[in-house]
Amino acid sequence: MRATRRPTGPAGHWRRALGKALAVAVGFLLLAAGVAAQRSLGGSVDLWGSVGLEVDHRRLDDVSSQTAATLAAHLEGHLARGPWQVALTAEPRLPLAGAGTPVEPFSLGLIEGYLAFRAPLGDLQLGRILLPLETARLTQPYTITPRDEHGRRPGVDGARADLYLADDRLQLALVQRGDGWAPVAGWRRAFSGWELTAHGVLEAGRLVAGLGGSGLVGSVVVYGEGWVVPGEARPRAAVGATGYAGDLLWTGEVARAPFLPDQPPEPLAALQLAYAPTLGLSISLDGAATLEETPQTQWGLTATYELVPGTSDVEVSLGRLSLARGATWLVRTALRYYL
Repeated sequence: MRATRRPTGPAGHWRRALGKALAVAVGFLLLAAGVAAQRSLGGSVDLWGSVGLEVDHRRLDDVSSQTAATLAAHLEGHLARGPWQVALTAEPRLPLAGAGTPVEPFSLGLIEGYLAFRAPLGDLQLGRILLPLETARLTQPYTITPRDEHGRRPGVDGARADLYLADDRLQLALVQRGDGWAPVAGWRRAFSGWELTAHGVLEAGRLVAGLGGSGLVGSVVVYGEGWVVPGEARPRAAVGATGYAGDLLWTGEVARAPFLPDQPPEPLAALQLAYAPTLGLSISLDGAATLEETPQTQWGLTATYELVPGTSDVEVSLGRLSLARGATWLVRTALRYYL
């Protein structure tokens, strides 16, 4: 059998991006068509999302700066008919202009797109699926769905089956990992305000195993997880807690995890604070640092204000990422409209 080569280079990249965009457009058109047929079919259709304009300014150690404007959207659609469901979620990005850096091509950001069959004792999903394995909230000791450079978290391609047994949930999946396929098994048990999870991922013939748990201690939620990864002498882990101090929501973690997705695991600490001083205004502060002699650090301060409640808002953020190769400042302004 003769293999067909995928187009490479800028032209090939644009063709693949256009193909994905058309696939999602067709999917949303089919969902929209379901709205017209809703009465006759007796099913339900939901379409929602947001679209916004983002302006980013980056500066690297006062040496170089980059400014870019981007149209960014979050689109979701669900069509349900009896036990069947079709779901699509995409976060497309269309760069408009860039100063000091080449304009990136269109980015689709297909988060999920699957066909599901729901039964009383279990669910089956086929397509682009979400499969989070972690318990931690601020760090990711191990994951098969890392965030991309824009902060999006795409799912994985494959099939997933969930079986519900009283207080237990058994999860089986087969997902694409690199050039091959990896089976995933998970178990979740809920009891008396606590929850335990266990996962196993078979990658390249080697088992990655993890155990996590969370529960209430008074008014504070405590949680943790641990992972054994073949080829690593020490396990990956995270322990954290979250709760309220008055109207302030706080979350703190210590972990042995990658500081950035492409880095090896190392000891680090992370903190998040969220506060809403008045109606329509929310402020959040995020920070993380490696626990080493010369730490890598990142922090961000974000303020969001509702211009029209439930319809539009404006967001302003300031952040800094400090690595061994240098530090980067980021200032972002975003104006969003909710559909």
